[in-house]
Amino acid sequence: MTLASCGTKSGQIAMDEKSYNKALKENTVEAYAAFLTEYPDSKYAEDIAYNMALQEGTVERLCWYLTRYKDAPEFRAEQVRDTIIKLLSNETYDSIRKVQTNVSDNLLKTDIYNLLWSREEYAWQIACSENSITSYEKYIHSYPKGDHLKQIQKKEAFLSEQKCNDLMDVAIRAYLESENKRPRYGRNYRKKMETPEVIKPTFSNPELETSYLELKNAGASACTVYLRAKSSKVQTIYMKAHSTYENDIANGSYDLVVIDDNDDITPWACRLDAHGSFYGIELSTTEGSVFMGGAHEETMAEISSLKSDLKKVKKSLN
Repeated sequence: MTLASCGTKSGQIAMDEKSYNKALKENTVEAYAAFLTEYPDSKYAEDIAYNMALQEGTVERLCWYLTRYKDAPEFRAEQVRDTIIKLLSNETYDSIRKVQTNVSDNLLKTDIYNLLWSREEYAWQIACSENSITSYEKYIHSYPKGDHLKQIQKKEAFLSEQKCNDLMDVAIRAYLESENKRPRYGRNYRKKMETPEVIKPTFSNPELETSYLELKNAGASACTVYLRAKSSKVQTIYMKAHSTYENDIANGSYDLVVIDDNDDITPWACRLDAHGSFYGIELSTTEGSVFMGGAHEETMAEISSLKSDLKKVKKSLN
């Protein structure tokens, strides 16, 4: 390095420091902005930006500081976050949510989330937007005498129905995955199954206004049967091991899904076309009657998760 270049660098540092002190003395947004424009890579840039953000005092500028200077001293970042929360405390729900969506600082996101939950009406809007058992339980815990407790009962009932439908759809997918892994050659050759097979009734009389369903759980463990007709609520039938269920059902087409309490056993599914029909079905849930391990691990994990969600819903409703 030549003496000339050393002198130039030394002079630049001196100018940098002089401009820095001048900006601090003026203590205006304009002076700070001018410094950052002239010396964007200065060692004083973060300090100037911090002072400018506090001086301007807007949510936008404060968020800009957190985004641009991610490695800023934590005590400064914390003060900036606290200032943002104070500014947002008087804003509308939509304004607060907009800021929460756009910021990149995760700690600030959490602070904003907690701010929303600190006000009952905003907490209710958060719970509705998340539409989960966890969020509704959080609302109940936070506001045990809240204005929306009755609405939660209705929403959770709807959520329960939604979870049942989701569980049936995933269980049918698991059944098809399992069935389509069975060997297809020789006399057992068959095309890939796209939907569960339609079970033929023992007998039918189209003149009858209803049909009859008899289910026998011959397995060694309990299971849950889900019965779904188009445009109807899912009917849930819990069956203990070695038990029988009998009842009339309305005429129509049904999806029937059997999910064993043993999570290692692949669900079984079929379809019914009931028109004055009698069905006597022995449920295929025991280890020897389904193709073990046929469904994808991800599908079985999804079933387990949905079963857990349903338990939470039912516990909350009770």
